[in-house]
Amino acid sequence: MVDLTTELRRRTYPGRGCLVARNGTGSVSFVYFLTGRSPASRARTLRRLPSGDLAVVDAAGKGTDPLRHYLAGMQRGSWVLVGNGDHVEAMGNALAAGQDPLRAWTSHTFEPDPPIYTPRIWVGRDIRGDPLALIGCVRRGDGPDHDPIHTLWRLTDLEVGTGVLVTTYSGSTDRVVTGPGPVEVTTSTARSELLHQVWDALLPELRVAALAVDPDDFVGNVETLP
Repeated sequence: MVDLTTELRRRTYPGRGCLVARNGTGSVSFVYFLTGRSPASRARTLRRLPSGDLAVVDAAGKGTDPLRHYLAGMQRGSWVLVGNGDHVEAMGNALAAGQDPLRAWTSHTFEPDPPIYTPRIWVGRDIRGDPLALIGCVRRGDGPDHDPIHTLWRLTDLEVGTGVLVTTYSGSTDRVVTGPGPVEVTTSTARSELLHQVWDALLPELRVAALAVDPDDFVGNVETLP
């Protein structure tokens, strides 16, 4: 199992990423982070809305772009989710309404941003306790029709000091490669250090924003950077 810092530094341009980790107290944390190549992608920030949702917004308040600005974290019913696009809210509403997770997830597709076709990713937890977390990814298929490939992982347990990382990309800014799917990693056992471990592993010139949340206390236990 590779160290989280090592894995993130291996992916010099990870795009956006989600991490599920268990800390030394036994509780679970979610981390979501953004990196960006273009000025528009870097000119973003995280904001807590009056609704309680966590939104990625234009830092200057000049407008919205549906692929860059979205609700990145929220609680819907007993479900808490973070992820990289407007599918997060749709999945939160579906899960809160009791829909089957895989059936709900297969109604979504990858981003319409050729030539990359960025995968959509998310992690979610039912705070009633089962499962520990769900991890979703949909990417563009390699076949002639490029049908979307949906994957949904049901995470039932994690050892203290370990986590599962999924990122949209795994290459560099010169060669953007869509991510390989979830990877098991070792992490800091201190929840207070986890967000900084992720942030410090990202290239400073690409860092945009990051958040860490305890899904069992979405309202009171959120930290953001910068």
